[in-house]
Amino acid sequence: MKTNYIGKISFTSQYHYTAANFTAMANPCSIFIEAENNSSTQSIMRAVAKEAWRIEQKYSRYRMDSIISQINNANGRPISIDKETYHLLSLSHTLWKVKVFLISLVVFSVRYG
Repeated sequence: MKTNYIGKISFTSQYHYTAANFTAMANPCSIFIEAENNSSTQSIMRAVAKEAWRIEQKYSRYRMDSIISQINNANGRPISIDKETYHLLSLSHTLWKVKVFLISLVVFSVRYG
């Protein structure tokens, strides 16, 4: 998979804060750091934005070369995934179980509270 897309990023500063604004995953994103606007601060913010763009490319369901497209096109057959994908899917499953549990508690409280 190529990682050749790097989007635009803009920097603003006010008082002792620096903000970086960019778009990733079809959403506006902002990073705020309590630091002067200098090359070190901007370098850190560029690294964070590049990581967001890397994740966007790797996991976008709109890219035919993404791991998500490979999973979706496997039609239930097992496929190999890397450690990062394994950990993200495990975390997603855990969060889904917590959400179902919390919703169950809310429904129980409303019905029997």
